[in-house]
Amino acid sequence: MCPLIPTSAATVGDEQLTLSTVPVLAFNGAADPIEQPRNWAGAQKFFPNSRAIALPGQGHDVNSASWAACARPLTQTFIDQASVAHLDTSCLASVPAPAFNLTTYASYDTRVRHGFMTGLAGLVRRLSEVPDAANCQ
Repeated sequence: MCPLIPTSAATVGDEQLTLSTVPVLAFNGAADPIEQPRNWAGAQKFFPNSRAIALPGQGHDVNSASWAACARPLTQTFIDQASVAHLDTSCLASVPAPAFNLTTYASYDTRVRHGFMTGLAGLVRRLSEVPDAANCQ
């Protein structure tokens, strides 16, 4: 099993991050529990020509009405200007809140759990097929 685990000469924290001046426009939901808007603050140190925009009322999945109301026009302006400067974010005030649909969320949750359990079962099966897995040091 040990030969299957990738190793690196570098230890965690030794990597050198590079500063990039390439324009970056990042969107996420203001209520995203997975990738919270505050996480972008650290990335902006390495992408000084960047802008993070949190769409109000949105979670991890931004719905299409919200995208069309604000994120799509901002993205088009960003592409046209090749810059994050002078983006008019007044459209954020009109971003519609997503509709709450219990059926959709329950169905999504079931699919996610099924996919996770299927993947986990496959991983366990593959690990059990590796000789001397218990002797890994």
